[in-house]
Amino acid sequence: MAYPDIDFQVSSAVNTPGVITYNFTVRNNAGTGSATAFDLNFNEAFAAYAPNAALVAGSVRASGSATAARVTSGPDTGSAQYVADNLDLRPGETATVGFVITVPEGDNTAFSVVDRLADAVAAGSGGRLNYVTGSAQVVSVGANLSSLSGRNLLAPTITTADSEANGTQDQVTLNFGGIRNVSDKAVTAADQIVVRLQVQATDVAANEPGDVLTNTVTVNNTSAVTGASTSYSATPATVSFDMVEPLLTLSKVASAAAGQRLDAGSEATYTVTLRHAEASSANAYDLVLADALPAGMTLVAGSLSSSAGTATASGGTVDLALPTYGLAAGPVTLTYRAGSATPPRPDRR
Repeated sequence: MAYPDIDFQVSSAVNTPGVITYNFTVRNNAGTGSATAFDLNFNEAFAAYAPNAALVAGSVRASGSATAARVTSGPDTGSAQYVADNLDLRPGETATVGFVITVPEGDNTAFSVVDRLADAVAAGSGGRLNYVTGSAQVVSVGANLSSLSGRNLLAPTITTADSEANGTQDQVTLNFGGIRNVSDKAVTAADQIVVRLQVQATDVAANEPGDVLTNTVTVNNTSAVTGASTSYSATPATVSFDMVEPLLTLSKVASAAAGQRLDAGSEATYTVTLRHAEASSANAYDLVLADALPAGMTLVAGSLSSSAGTATASGGTVDLALPTYGLAAGPVTLTYRAGSATPPRPDRR
């Protein structure tokens, strides 16, 4: 005897593990006019039902069901300056971050993803990231997911906001509308949406070396099962970066003592030294150092030299151009000689 397949949906009110018993009564008269009845019982264990639980798997690593990616635009910035798990980010540098969002099984009538970027308005309290316009995209949509209204889930409505009203686009929202996740009793890539976007560390005073710049993603959802609207901000996914910056020091020494008068034709040697300070945490780029010759002194031809970069002289000023000054590089020196063209004043008695 063959039995038909019958589908059942467990009520959301059943929220603890247990066993469901199905009772069937089969009646048959086999053309005799005398009905025969017998009962069939089926038992099935089930796990706790937790609608809308943990939509975002929160971690900054691509392990398990955590975030998808963190890539910075500067190959020279690593992750060794402050927190080892955080990539380093210098002013002006961009980073690509990705998140994997797991959609609950069943119908979700209002589903959106909100990415909140670090935007501290005071120095020393977290730093600031800015959204790179047009960079947000949906990389993939799981095979179990479909739109309740026929929308293309690869093209959600994307909006941005300046939540601190300080000129920084620090919030990005991707609105998917209603999403259906076909039930298969398993969490796989077929249940997930992968989102990717770019952020930039702004070159502002609020960004100080050692600041932790945290990108936080939460999910807003309305369940068709319970009708409840939920914002999953209690367990968001986060990606954090450490703010790094070059801090440089300059010193200058002369072979002539301070205040010493030189006879006409006499020379003095000047040495300017550039160093990374102890607290420096990043390479420096596009440096231009300008040093004005002392009053009454002229550059001795052929005496200008530097240990790195390109040294030039023009109009009473010596310059050093240094495209890149690595954090691990030693001191850079600029050396030149200048002669006195002005005779000393006679002593006054």
